[in-house]
Amino acid sequence: MVHSMAPLVLVIYNARCKITMYSSIEPLLGDSCKVVDERWPATHVILITPPPIDEDRRLLHPNVENLLGLPERTNESAGAYARACIAVAEDSGIPVVDLWNKMLEFPDWKKAYLRDGLHLTQSGNRIVFEEVIKKLRDAGLSLDTLEVDLPLIAAIDPNDPLKAFHKGDRP
Repeated sequence: MVHSMAPLVLVIYNARCKITMYSSIEPLLGDSCKVVDERWPATHVILITPPPIDEDRRLLHPNVENLLGLPERTNESAGAYARACIAVAEDSGIPVVDLWNKMLEFPDWKKAYLRDGLHLTQSGNRIVFEEVIKKLRDAGLSLDTLEVDLPLIAAIDPNDPLKAFHKGDRP
């Protein structure tokens, strides 16, 4: 199958990794962008920062047993990741969706956009969608012209899910 349009890649950076593991996260993010650019130069890339973290709600909904009583992620590390992602995007000339700052603009962001202090609500996902659409338009792309490279969820057979990912079996 010949693609008439360059593929689109959305890169979502989250604050799951401990930022203190690196003296600076920017080289790691920058290297990732360079790899994509070198291997797939015609690919459109949009970086997406992590959203802010509501640490108090994370304590109420931890992913693992929380013996120390500390949130497994912090808003400080999410903000550092977001700033690094923005810096790499600016240095690389790659568009970026700045969820961290966009969500913080709304006074009630914790309840409006985060279900459990980390995962997005329907309103939070709406912001992601709207901001990505803006970046697509800026690049001269639209949902109507982008080729779908993965099956639609309705096309996935729960008894044989891998079958839907074979391109020859899809319309």
